[in-house]
Amino acid sequence: MAEIEDKVAESADIVRRVIDQFNPTHIVSMVSGGKDSAASDQVARELGLKVDLVIHGNTRCGIPQTSEFVRDTYGAISELVEADAGTAYEDYVLRKGFFGKGIGAHAFAYRILKAQPFRKAISKAIRQGKRGVRILLLNGARQDESENRRKNLPLWRQDPGAPNNIWTSLIHGWSQDERDEYLKSRGTPINPVAEQLCRSGECMCGTMQTKAERAEASALYPEWGNWLNSLEAEARRRHGFGWGEAFPKERGQATGDLFQPMCKDCLARGEAAWPANPSHTRSPLPPAFCRPANNCAKRHSTWPCSSSPSPFFSPPPAGCADRSRYVPSNGNPQGTHSGRCAGCS
Repeated sequence: MAEIEDKVAESADIVRRVIDQFNPTHIVSMVSGGKDSAASDQVARELGLKVDLVIHGNTRCGIPQTSEFVRDTYGAISELVEADAGTAYEDYVLRKGFFGKGIGAHAFAYRILKAQPFRKAISKAIRQGKRGVRILLLNGARQDESENRRKNLPLWRQDPGAPNNIWTSLIHGWSQDERDEYLKSRGTPINPVAEQLCRSGECMCGTMQTKAERAEASALYPEWGNWLNSLEAEARRRHGFGWGEAFPKERGQATGDLFQPMCKDCLARGEAAWPANPSHTRSPLPPAFCRPANNCAKRHSTWPCSSSPSPFFSPPPAGCADRSRYVPSNGNPQGTHSGRCAGCS
């Protein structure tokens, strides 16, 4: 138990530091229905933080019981706002087909199902057209969810598109076992969907889930499975491909900043699921996000370099001749860089 108390103290230090730096006007707890966000929310309340709002993203393509659990559990103790995507998923699928498969497809889904509804929800509930509103958004991202996270997950990060939204990983250094022990020791209510599926189930858009996971979810939640079967049948009739299948048309690889804090589980799963491509031997990510310059002489042997450890965030500048010597001009490996290494022309 002493170890758990030490972890709570770590979280308290994170909160103290981020509050000292940003002086937020509001604190929001982001709750997906999974165990990580349950732990993050529990820690926030244990530390006595004034949580102004709980926000839950309802994509309308996940297991409905997850959103029901969040409403019943968190709606009873806090003001709860749902970032509700409404019919966006069905509308998109019927108009264009499913999003496709992989991290690139996930970026499309994230924008439509989570980012846009979240911005609307936070604007209506908190910002209301006012300036100077700084919002601390507490989430359950953990360092040990993937090797990329272990190296690159910051304690907090400002949203590139809305710098006054500060996403804070409250249980940043916790292991899964420590999280589970903490939840058990506090008697925190756990979403039955998360217990059964080992994930929140709040989004099953098909970009990062497997056919086996769909089959499991359908067996446990047949009403959801029947809904998806029906939607897929119509999508196949109109567009010729189904859920969890590659988008048949060529899509541009550029997807902008992959800052997607409301889909941390999907990104961690994606990082683990994609093996290193034979022609990009240092990259754990799919080819779409391993983007060496075409004329880079060391594209296979030395990327990523120690100064820019993650191609997920840091493609080298065009014309880089020796990426092993590339150093970002602003010293931040998780930004967009304009610097040149000593070997760049």
